[in-house]
Formats: sequence, structure tokens, C-alpha cells
Amino acid sequence: MNCPRCQTPLKNQIHQELNQQLDYMNCPSCRGMWMSKTTLNTLEKIHEAVVFEITHINKAVDQLIGLNCPSCPLSVLMKKAEHPRDKRVIMDYCESCEGIWLDQGELEAIQKEGVLDSIAKFLGLY
Repeated sequence: MNCPRCQTPLKNQIHQELNQQLDYMNCPSCRGMWMSKTTLNTLEKIHEAVVFEITHINKAVDQLIGLNCPSCPLSVLMKKAEHPRDKRVIMDYCESCEGIWLDQGELEAIQKEGVLDSIAKFLGLY
């Protein structure tokens, strides 16, 4: 299977988290990640509060480029969706196989949150 962003062959990765083994594929070139909806749901539960949230994600214009599903045989064009935890993250997902593509830095942006944002959410300010 090739990366939908740069066409480099994806490599299988295994990550142990929350007492379970998570399988996903990683692009060694652009460092994007291909995973199942179930894997993303598990990884979203990891929440790290940081003093300053510094993330490196693609510019919005680059995130809006259409990508074909690397898993589906007919090169289905994936849909785009903002992640509810971080609106800067625009995920690509396939409605057919339910696979999800995250560009480099997007998983980190989903998992990290600045302390001030955490406090504001806790207080119900947004």
C-alpha cells in the first residue's frame, strides 16, 4: 500500500497503548499515518496537557488537497473533516473502508492541549 500524499510504500507499525496493541501504517517519507477508525478512537483518548502547545502540521491549503484512499482498489477520493478536538487538523477519511489518513503532526495536535485551553474547557467557557 502506498502513501496517499507522496506515493511512498507505507510501513506497518505496532504501538502498545492502553493495554492493547494498535496497528497502523506509517509513511517513512512524509511521516503521515494510515489507520482504522478503531485505532484513531483509541489514540484520541490520550490527552496530554502542555504549557505551550507547539505543533507542526501542514498548512490548511496543503491539507485541502484531495487524496485517494490507499486501501480501496478503485482509488476512492477520501472525504475531509475537521477534528473536533483541534480544528486545525483536517483528517482524510474513506467512507468505503473507514480508513483514516493523518498528516505529520496531526495526531500530536489532537492529543495535546494547552493548559489554558484545558482550564477554559473545564470551566465551560468553550
